[in-house]
Formats: sequence, structure tokens, C-alpha cells
Amino acid sequence: MTKYEIKNTTRFKKDYKLAKRRGLDISLLKSIVTKLVNGLARTGMHSDLFNL
Repeated sequence: MTKYEIKNTTRFKKDYKLAKRRGLDISLLKSIVTKLVNGLARTGMHSDLFNL
């Protein structure tokens, strides 16, 4: 499986802070990002978006 690296953009940082302020479950975001980094989340309904 392909591993990717995370690039924390300013937009991502702002969205992350906003989600924390709203009290959203940050652990869900972390699990999704981890799956994307490890290449595991490339299956399912939107897998065509990840054709690299």
C-alpha cells in the first residue's frame, strides 16, 4: 500500500480549530486522516476520486 504525507495547510488548521470549537468529534477526523495517509480509505463509493 502507498503511504502519503500530510501537508497541514492554513485552511486545514482553521477548519480543525473551528471543528474543535464546535465540539465535533476530532477522533473521527484523526482516524480518517490516518486511513488516507496509509492508503486504506481508497475503497467505497468515492474511490474514483483517488485514482492517482
